[in-house]
Amino acid sequence: MMNIEDLTTPYCRDEDLSCSVMELKYRGNASALFILPDEGRMQQVEAGLQPETPRKWKDSLRPRMIDDLYVPKFSISTDYSLEIDFHSWASGKSSLQWLPCLRSQGPRT
Repeated sequence: MMNIEDLTTPYCRDEDLSCSVMELKYRGNASALFILPDEGRMQQVEAGLQPETPRKWKDSLRPRMIDDLYVPKFSISTDYSLEIDFHSWASGKSSLQWLPCLRSQGPRT
């Protein structure tokens, strides 16, 4: 569990869905919206979510001072599969124009 003290962060209250929403900045322009349902209201929040709800929340966020915040530690990761036929690519039979730095080197002999 991570404890953050004396944090000023964007926050809003959604009375219609009985939840609070806060935004935690990460690195660069990355951030996460944390949806905090009132006790016993998780199903109401889930049922009430619409495609436009996150935009509504984002537009409603205002800075708020939070004395103590406990957030579970978590991580997000992904894998990419880059299956490239380099032989076809090097011989000009493939259109991988997005790799100009490799394309200019040509095949090694």
